[in-house]
Amino acid sequence: MRFVFALIPVVVAASSFAACSSSTPTADAGAPGRDGGLGNLPDGYVDPNDPVAQCQSVGGAIVQLSCCKTASEFPDMCKPGACGCDPADSKETRVCTCPGADICWNGKRCTR
Repeated sequence: MRFVFALIPVVVAASSFAACSSSTPTADAGAPGRDGGLGNLPDGYVDPNDPVAQCQSVGGAIVQLSCCKTASEFPDMCKPGACGCDPADSKETRVCTCPGADICWNGKRCTR
């Protein structure tokens, strides 16, 4: 038995498909828990670049401490020094206080 295969050309009109540039994703800004992105983030997603969200997602609290003038917002609290300057060399700075005695804020997230 012998099989013969034939290729049949198919012509598709270009107008039957929408061009990529003609469609625009819509923002999901009104949905709770969304940041106005495309709405495709999984539930429970916490932006790794948002220290407030990172801190609060594990039960931490945002507080103001007197830290060194050179310290950035949410400094590394696992190492001594960021908030150990004299009052004249200090400023009010937002820090994350992580839950638990053996957990500290490393500048990006609560860690052990």
